[in-house]
This record gives sequence, C-alpha cells and structure tokens, in this order.
Amino acid sequence: MLTSLLVVGATACNQAKTSSEAPNSPSDTGGKMSAGSNQNDANSPVPNQAAGNTNQLPDKDIKSLVRNQLEKNLPSSQLTVESKDGVVTVTGQVASADQLNQIEPLARKIPGVKSVNIQAKVASQTK
Repeated sequence: MLTSLLVVGATACNQAKTSSEAPNSPSDTGGKMSAGSNQNDANSPVPNQAAGNTNQLPDKDIKSLVRNQLEKNLPSSQLTVESKDGVVTVTGQVASADQLNQIEPLARKIPGVKSVNIQAKVASQTK
C-alpha cells in the first residue's frame, strides 16, 4: 500500500502547474499563446534612474511603488494610494500621528512623485 502511494505521488509531481489552464509542457501552447506573443510586458520601458534617465514613471507604477513603500514601513496602516500625473493621494488610517507624519517622506522617495496629498487619519480620530 505504501509503495502504491509513493508511485502515485511521484507521478503526480511530474506536472506542476500554476493553474488548470497552464500548458502540460513548455512546448505545448494550447493554441492560446506563445513566449513571443507575450513579450510586450517584458519589453515595456522602465526608466533607469541610476543612469540619469528622467522619464516619468506611469501613474500605475508610481501608485504600486508608493503603496509598497508604505506597506513595508507602516505595517499596521490601512491605506489606499492613487496617483494622477505624479500627484499621489493617500487615504485611509494609520495607527499613530508618527506614522501619519511618515507618509509624505516615504512617498517622496519614489521617482516621479511630484506632490503628496494626505487624506489619511490616525485610527483613533476616525472612530
């Protein structure tokens, strides 16, 4: 019985998929896509700040980078981030006034942030 479980388990491990729609092998595209057809995302331009490229990041990237920066540094916060033309708006709640004061400097670390509009409140102020 143990031997049959090991054989079934080893066979099942041969096809690790991320989803049921994933191809059965690297050469099987299922007629839906190919590696070459999905290169647009990989080839999208990303400004190289280290090389002095001053191209503006897209708002979706600014939004994501600011949100990640705030999540990393203010873990107990419940914030929402929006960005339009480099103007970042942060709403929601933070645990303390100290965290509230950290939002703008943290957001400004992200290239492309022109200004920060803070509409967040300290959690005790919103109850």
